[in-house]
Amino acid sequence: MFEIMALFPLFPGSNEMDQLAKIHDVMGTPSPELLSQIKCRDMDLNFPYREGTGIAALVPHISPEALDLIEKMIAYNADDRVSARQALKHPFFKELREADRARQRAALSTVDSTLSSLRGGRSGKPANARGKTVPAPPNAAKARGAKGIATPGGDGGLPPIEGKGKPVIHAWKGNEVLSNRVPTSNKANAPKAMPVLVKS
Repeated sequence: MFEIMALFPLFPGSNEMDQLAKIHDVMGTPSPELLSQIKCRDMDLNFPYREGTGIAALVPHISPEALDLIEKMIAYNADDRVSARQALKHPFFKELREADRARQRAALSTVDSTLSSLRGGRSGKPANARGKTVPAPPNAAKARGAKGIATPGGDGGLPPIEGKGKPVIHAWKGNEVLSNRVPTSNKANAPKAMPVLVKS
């Protein structure tokens, strides 16, 4: 983050000792209390005291929020250093968080609108008619018979369907009602079976 804003490295050390010297030049030497918590066998931790220039002297053009975040990200003590989650909640990222929420709200609004339109299409109603009663055609009541069956000219219903088995189908021909029902013949009038002759 610092290098993005400053366009140069923060601690450009050539080796470990030079790296520490560069850190002390900017941040100052750690406090004796902090040094007492560090155990190192291969390094002498008795550094000469340095006050340090501070981060602000290197990047005077950045905002106070950016400076505060950088200082918290490079704190000597790990307990004082911010985590990635805490850094994202810092005031420096407030505008980015608000912009991201606005994009999410816009995206959800677009999805809701699309889903509502699709539901309206499946129900056979136009999208702008959701929640409204669609009026029936003016001649709908006239075109229905007594039992709710549409008839030519709207006068009366078709004859009721009776009987079991094969369904009865009614149709209109002019002013007459046609039916596919075949009257059942009486047993007396039913044709008798023809005898079958078998040669011996």
